[in-house]
Amino acid sequence: MAEISKLFVTIGSKFDPKGLDKGLKKMDKFKAAAAKITKALKVVALAGIAMGAALVVAAAKAAKAAGVQEQAEIKLAQAMKSTGEFTEEAFQSNLDYASSLQKVTSITHYINAPAPLNNI
Repeated sequence: MAEISKLFVTIGSKFDPKGLDKGLKKMDKFKAAAAKITKALKVVALAGIAMGAALVVAAAKAAKAAGVQEQAEIKLAQAMKSTGEFTEEAFQSNLDYASSLQKVTSITHYINAPAPLNNI
């Protein structure tokens, strides 16, 4: 019995409530920091999802544009064959010419495009 009371006195006399308070405050700070990190990670995850969705849309548009381009080339080849003017060299020459027109048109469109309002 004396041993139990000695143990109780030792534990009771060495307990420091200030130390416990400091530990609890540190835990609260850790919880707050963890909450901020969790919130930031959620924002990053949402941004990643949005970026992924944008890439899927862009890929779909690119695939559609490639399909349109392919159909235009098929129609050009058919038109050249129906008029008797088809040769690989003439066909490739027409494709090169169309490509150069697209580049000029794209640049001209870019130059003539109005400035965005948010840059004013």
